Amino acid sequence: MENHFENAKFRALVGELRRIMPTTAATLLILVYAISAIAAGLFLSSPTLLGKVTGGPVLAFFIGTAIQAVRATLVFFSQLNPARPITGHHGEVIAGIMGVISIYEIYHLATAAGMQYPVVLSLSILMLAGIGIEIFLLRELRFFTEMQLFDRPEYWQKIEKYYQAKADYTARMDALRRGERITRKAPATAAATASPTLASIATGEGGAENFYLNGNGNGNGKH
Repeated sequence: MENHFENAKFRALVGELRRIMPTTAATLLILVYAISAIAAGLFLSSPTLLGKVTGGPVLAFFIGTAIQAVRATLVFFSQLNPARPITGHHGEVIAGIMGVISIYEIYHLATAAGMQYPVVLSLSILMLAGIGIEIFLLRELRFFTEMQLFDRPEYWQKIEKYYQAKADYTARMDALRRGERITRKAPATAAATASPTLASIATGEGGAENFYLNGNGNGNGKH
């Protein structure tokens, strides 16, 4: 039955917005980085700063570009390994810190270059908008990554196995440093699996290796 209360054009508009928003957000964020880098390069290459130094203008633009590239890398570094569970809000915190640093940098560079306050204000607003885009992108990326991870049990089971093995290894190493004995079970044999009694006898006679640290910190084996 047709729903006459639903606006088909509005539904189509929402669908189109959802389709173009990821590309639009990424493009705008890249533009923010590029404009920030160009502005920093221009201000640094002014005669009062690096403009009179040989190769100074080129160096100024390299510095501005490198700062923004490092900023983007630090903000989105949590997406480097999607197999790692992403918890907390480290990316958002880094985005805020790096954004504030960029605004601070532009303010002082523009002032040293003799720029008027409206220039600083416009660039600061642009960078604040960039911080907002970074935070929203990070939230959506984290949610999407978690959906991909948790939708496939074999993935998070492998991660669970990794962390369990890491915890076991750490516990065993701590025990060894305290001089405690660690028993490592040998692979099961036909005799060991035939009967619980035989298994215990086999283990007791030498089916396990006992390791410990002596006073010099060297490992010795005893049967």
